[in-house]
Amino acid sequence: MGRLALHAWYNLDMSESDFELRPTAGAHDEYVIEGSAQAKASPYLTLQPLEADELALRYGPGNAPQAAPPRAAQTARAAEKTHAAEAQRSSALRNAQRRTRVDAIRRELAAAVQAWWRAQTLPSDALLRDGLMLLEEGHSLDETQRTLLGRTALARGHGIFTALRHQTDPDRIATLVHEAIMAGTLTPNGLRALLANDALEPHWVTALEIALRGDLASPITALRAQVALNLISSAFWQRVPARVAGPLRSDAPPDAADELAPDASSPARTWVRVGVALLLVAALALLWFLRTRAANFGDVIAVPAGAYMVSGEANARVQTALPAYVIDRTEVTNAAYRACVDAGICMWAAPATGDPLHDGALAQHPVTNVAWEEAQAFCASRAMRLPSVAEWEVAASFAPATQRTWRFPWGDAWEPAFVIGGAENGFTATAAVGSRSPQGDSPQGAIDMAGNAAEWTDTPPAGALDQALVKGGSYQDGATALQVHAMQIMPRSLRAPWIGFRCAALAN
Repeated sequence: MGRLALHAWYNLDMSESDFELRPTAGAHDEYVIEGSAQAKASPYLTLQPLEADELALRYGPGNAPQAAPPRAAQTARAAEKTHAAEAQRSSALRNAQRRTRVDAIRRELAAAVQAWWRAQTLPSDALLRDGLMLLEEGHSLDETQRTLLGRTALARGHGIFTALRHQTDPDRIATLVHEAIMAGTLTPNGLRALLANDALEPHWVTALEIALRGDLASPITALRAQVALNLISSAFWQRVPARVAGPLRSDAPPDAADELAPDASSPARTWVRVGVALLLVAALALLWFLRTRAANFGDVIAVPAGAYMVSGEANARVQTALPAYVIDRTEVTNAAYRACVDAGICMWAAPATGDPLHDGALAQHPVTNVAWEEAQAFCASRAMRLPSVAEWEVAASFAPATQRTWRFPWGDAWEPAFVIGGAENGFTATAAVGSRSPQGDSPQGAIDMAGNAAEWTDTPPAGALDQALVKGGSYQDGATALQVHAMQIMPRSLRAPWIGFRCAALAN
């Protein structure tokens, strides 16, 4: 209990306190506070200051109550609290609104991606602007959304630098620019500006040049391809003089550097340019050869002739004599199959849910949605064919060191971390070939013989020439279906998102 001398009428906030206030007998300006809590006075009140001797007389030495803070201090403190609370509420509201806006734009972009896959419809300029603003603000978008923004920017002619700067793969930039060139939406002046932009990843130009050289063979695309190649060559030559004309020694004095640097009109400078040009052409030719060879022919492994234990009818193990043969180390990729389609050799029917063959982000994924006849046609274009079941199993599981076959390509024990598949891994689509290499490789070095995409073989089931055996299991299968001896019977006409293939041929 304490006694307070008050100066004016006031109210007390009793919402969170447990006390009682009552006047003292015979004094209108004194109140007694009873209870365990402290009273919280209104900011409009002040205590009547009492002289020290009067306080001592009233309450005794050392028992005088503390004076309340001055009115100005109370008012300022309350205002600060009110302002801080309002600022906090305002900040929380803005953050919530920003999150709502970001989520809404992401949903719109996801819907726009689906619209593009269904009908090749590009999003609106407003959505392009909003998507690019999210990227500039540091928000994340998935690869398909960033790709769509890049494709839209190139088609509309604005936001191009921003959209391409946020692409993480040089090959993706090259694919988008190449599409825009062939569609006529990227003009020569636009390409010239892109080539002059140092903020973009430089390696995309090399990939673009390789794609354009492939277009020279077609009369439909040759003109645009040649114009673009000329611009690339011109952009290179505009940068060569800056490299050639600089001082040959950075520590040489200016006069010495002038003596060492060839004159702009001298034969020496001309020969330097010719030499640089020849080196560039040779390097590009070598790169084109290596990429074309890797994309169209791939890497193969050689299997020696011998008698091997393989699966027979009703999963019985039988011994089969095989001549020496070669088989692709990896499944045929989208990039390799697209090259065959672009050459007019292979057929492609895009699935209703999208076109993975023309999505640069999926270039190194195994090609799927290919019927048995179409897979055979691709292999024939390389003087190869689909492997038989026996050839496939030996490449997948035979260990030369121990002369035995394994249950899985990597051994007899199930290892979920070694495979694109398995119920516990939860894959819903294919991955780039070799994503589980080398731990998931077979003893002879074949990759993805279990999981990723299941694979067509050249072997039909008994008495059913319109069907074929499928080996390897896919990303959607569990451990049992991913064993080397497991197989499925499928109609040859089937195009499925989980069936791919690889090619084989006799060694001679």
